[in-house]
Amino acid sequence: MRLMDEVSVHNGLGECVLWDEHTGKLLWTDMPGKVFYRYQVQTQALESFSLPEDLCSFAMIERSPWLLAAFQSGLAKYLPETGEIRWFWKLPEGKKLRMNDGRCDAAGRFWVGSLIDREHCYSDDPEEQGGLYCVAPDGTVSQHLHNVRLSNSICWSPDSRILYFSDSTKKCIEAFAFDLENGTLGAGRSLINLPPHCNPDGSVTDSEGHLWNALWGSSQLVRISPAGKISDRLQLPVSQPACPTFAGPSHNWLVTSSATYSLSEEALAAEPGAGNLFIYETAYTGKPEYRFKDQLPV
Repeated sequence: MRLMDEVSVHNGLGECVLWDEHTGKLLWTDMPGKVFYRYQVQTQALESFSLPEDLCSFAMIERSPWLLAAFQSGLAKYLPETGEIRWFWKLPEGKKLRMNDGRCDAAGRFWVGSLIDREHCYSDDPEEQGGLYCVAPDGTVSQHLHNVRLSNSICWSPDSRILYFSDSTKKCIEAFAFDLENGTLGAGRSLINLPPHCNPDGSVTDSEGHLWNALWGSSQLVRISPAGKISDRLQLPVSQPACPTFAGPSHNWLVTSSATYSLSEEALAAEPGAGNLFIYETAYTGKPEYRFKDQLPV
């Protein structure tokens, strides 16, 4: 795998990297920096948009310049050019929860998780624990998993029969039977247990059905087979990769964001690229990102 480009942004925590094949741009968010980015790979032109609160994840909307956005406190439509935000759903107040990883399924629904917004993502109170939610095109929000501390790794097998998910604090990626027509989860199983010093962060699947996970704390993206075996690795110059995606005209660029969050001054000096976005040319391919089928009244 060959490094094509490194976008020097030094994000606190780069998240939700998506490829817009219509514009040739990479989209992502620096969550603690409250900044949304667009990067034109061909011209290396970088745009940034300030936000009023943390943007945790988002989805592109079919035939629209708007985004379906999971902000810290809830869900909204967001238009980067004007900064306009149209809220339609909020997390309950006073529960110390916030939104996190999210992605669209093949039917145009947006799936997004929440996390416990406390030290070590810990709370014994089930009312203050996160979950996995599904946002239907009309804006109806349903909860499908409970008792989640730190939601991550939301993606699907190429045939949409499996939804992958991780509560990162469990050091495990799970695989759930998925009914695409009805948008429901079936039985879950452990896909892989990861080393105790690493946390599974964002994930994406390739065209062969292998899952690529940003293994936070490991300086690696790991490729995991449907049988739960590591089949390849991409060694990175930073210790905290955060969110991978496939990009490019042929979907053979493997892209990952990274983070400066929690790194000491010594670690930052040893990792001058921490927080940057890395673009690699690979022999693997992904698929176009699914878009939200917007039927919202807002």
